[in-house]
Amino acid sequence: MARLRANPIWEAAPLAGQMRDLMMKTENFICWEVRRTKDGPQVGLIWNPKGMREETYVLLDHPEIRLEFTKYHHNVGMTVTRVYVAGGTDRSATALSLMPHALNDSDPNGWPSKDFYGRNKLRSPEHRAIREATENARLMAQRHAVSRPEDLMRRRIEMRRLEEALDRMPHSSWGSAPEPSQFGRRSRTSLRYVGDYVYEQLTSDERAYLSDMMVLADGERDALSDWHDGLGNFGMSTGSGQEGAPTEEEMRTLIEDLAEFRTDKRCRGEWSRLIQGLVRSPANEGRIRRLFEEGSGITDEMLWGPMESEEAEEEARDAIEALNERRNALIEAGRDVPRAHIDWQRFHPFPGTQLALPTMGQHVGAPEA
Repeated sequence: MARLRANPIWEAAPLAGQMRDLMMKTENFICWEVRRTKDGPQVGLIWNPKGMREETYVLLDHPEIRLEFTKYHHNVGMTVTRVYVAGGTDRSATALSLMPHALNDSDPNGWPSKDFYGRNKLRSPEHRAIREATENARLMAQRHAVSRPEDLMRRRIEMRRLEEALDRMPHSSWGSAPEPSQFGRRSRTSLRYVGDYVYEQLTSDERAYLSDMMVLADGERDALSDWHDGLGNFGMSTGSGQEGAPTEEEMRTLIEDLAEFRTDKRCRGEWSRLIQGLVRSPANEGRIRRLFEEGSGITDEMLWGPMESEEAEEEARDAIEALNERRNALIEAGRDVPRAHIDWQRFHPFPGTQLALPTMGQHVGAPEA
């Protein structure tokens, strides 16, 4: 009994009171201390009482789980967070084989979505609390990492640039919207700043790769690519029923479609998948992201964070939404406007000013989720 009282695992294990009383009253028992390494700290305990019992004792009394220690059980396994029963002899092979699962809170039958007790990890309040705490800790660490004085200054500069873009819409060179098509639909605008800019910056190999990926994502193919599905989820397409490689005009238009959707709230967490047709390798994704940043004047950081606080992220999102609303209002009013937001200092600089983009590309690859 003194040996049990002195054992830190027994003291911490979530044993029911009835089981703890039984263990204190049992004089003839064997205990095995479990360690991950020979000289490492104790991480588990296996308790085996000698002799037979007719009574049943409550081992774990939990709102979601009830375990009992019956005459058919010979061993009790314990960690600081889990207890369980097992059959077997004094050698306790079964109880020992379950110990790694108890320590890792994994399902002994191998189901990755279930915990040690067979509960769905996604639905368990206990696991939900653990996930939320882990996510909050991760987010706080990210916020701390981007809260240096130079980070705050960089974002203040970009916020001023977004406010300036709103003030300057529309440009005096943008006229009335194109005449509707013969079917009464609004014709596509010829104002395609970002689509043209990104396309012109692509290398010949990158253009060839985009062309190949557009063919593979064509809706008339028997085996559709993942890019086709990703685009289709948001109403975009690389074309349907076309013969041969896409034209340069079609590639520029698709890039403009992507640039327009980039500032949509639904794009959060989807951008990597949506641009996979332009990304030849993982190492090339940063360059493609940067081209969209340069053309639009809006960084990934402003769109998806992380920033120093939730309030700062909401302020940035409000500024971008204001640009979206102004563009949509101009379209409704019959004005010709580009569908994707533009970097005004790049395409329509004030006379006598130089192109200065202090934040472009400095935060490429920021998390979107």
